[in-house]
Amino acid sequence: MPVPQPTAADSRASTWDAVQGTFDVAIVGGGVGGAAVFSELARRGYRCLLVDRGDFASGTSQASGMLVWGGLLYLRRLELATVVRLSRARDELLLTDSHAVRTAAFRFFTRPGGRHPWMVRGALEAYWLLGAGRRGRPRRGGMPGTRDVLAPDRFGRSYSYEEGYLATSDARLTLDWILAASDGERVAINHAELVGADRSAGRRPSWELELVDRRTGHARTARARTLVVAAGVWADDVARRCQLATRHRHVFSKGVYLGLPRPQGLEEFLAIDMGRHGDTLTLTPWGPIALWGPTETGIETIDEGLAPTRDDVRFLLDAANENLAGHFTGANVVSLRCGIRPLAVPDSYDRKVYPLDLSRRCVVDVDAARGGLTLYGGKITSARDQARRAAHAIGRLVEPTGTPAAGRTTADPPITDLGLGGHASPVVDPEHARDHESCATLDDYLRRRTTIAQWIPRLGLGRADENRATLQRVAGIIEGADRASAAVDELADRARAQDDLLGLL
Repeated sequence: MPVPQPTAADSRASTWDAVQGTFDVAIVGGGVGGAAVFSELARRGYRCLLVDRGDFASGTSQASGMLVWGGLLYLRRLELATVVRLSRARDELLLTDSHAVRTAAFRFFTRPGGRHPWMVRGALEAYWLLGAGRRGRPRRGGMPGTRDVLAPDRFGRSYSYEEGYLATSDARLTLDWILAASDGERVAINHAELVGADRSAGRRPSWELELVDRRTGHARTARARTLVVAAGVWADDVARRCQLATRHRHVFSKGVYLGLPRPQGLEEFLAIDMGRHGDTLTLTPWGPIALWGPTETGIETIDEGLAPTRDDVRFLLDAANENLAGHFTGANVVSLRCGIRPLAVPDSYDRKVYPLDLSRRCVVDVDAARGGLTLYGGKITSARDQARRAAHAIGRLVEPTGTPAAGRTTADPPITDLGLGGHASPVVDPEHARDHESCATLDDYLRRRTTIAQWIPRLGLGRADENRATLQRVAGIIEGADRASAAVDELADRARAQDDLLGLL
């Protein structure tokens, strides 16, 4: 009789059992904000539980432009303190997370009728000074050959300066922070939905959190002395359900990127003055593709921003044809990235303004009477800074009862070559991802444990489904042989929907 192979359900069983303990702090939300708080509290000796109803980093934290920047945008509104704070946060990440965050050469191109070249040069010099001169000083020009990537005779002077970028991916950075902090006193579990939250009274009040495993339907009750809502764009809803009083709320902006084949010779990160609303589009080299975008669209509801529209794609293709060398259609698009930016505003805010005119500030809202915090706004660059502010607020509510986590980083995972067409780079071994990285589904693996779904067309299947058999084998490793075929069928359905969006059907 064949021996049953382990699955993701088997590897997460012990973690799910550990959820039933009593913790100092429970964190709802496993995006970059929740991961940063989890990591910070672990260093301070708090016993923590982190839960997410989906996979870790499955919201906006998987849809960034892969940039770690110091707030150049805020110079036009003279938010100098914000620029200083974000530049410091960027440089901290470059130092403390150097395995994942690297220095990159950026090149800003001016255009006739746009910002005056000397205004751009002056702004970049001021930006460098506000960053305490820790990065390379701005200079005119850049690498030879870069202009060949752009439409000829369309741009004027260019200036180079330094920022940070994510060497692997935004989702991998989030996961690394979570894995490095997870131990016997810190538990993180994905695909676990918060379905009820009650705050008990008494001399030592605590939270009772009703959780349901969305993979199996099993229920658990966790207890925590303090609650942190780090649910990103869903923070308002979770805080309301937990009856946490807040002084802020979110308004939303949708951002979409196209993954295009990386142009030959593209080694710099390009920023292009669009001249409308002060917008800038970037072309970011990332493995075999380049990310082109983002759009900036104010939306009223979360549902409006969960997926790109044909208008989003058409805007970016038109902009590419106007500004980049070559001609682009939906057939050139390798992948799509769509995220919702949560912008923190006072609860009384009722104005409608262009999203770029709203600050990307981060806010920690404390409800001391209920023993809870809600995080608003923020981004990858400011996540560590927001986490320290949250930890300081938590320290006024509850003392840690655990042992400070060792300052460890995650070791490089074992890698393998799956033999996928269009993806030359080795990827994390699927068995390792299943057993040691909380990888529960094929989508978890293709989209967030690896870059397969972003670097290979049609979510990793390939233009002609040439990778289907390999992905079915991977699905069998992660989800089990009985689910493998269905998992790939679901992937193919999503790929067909994307084909339709791109006008390829």
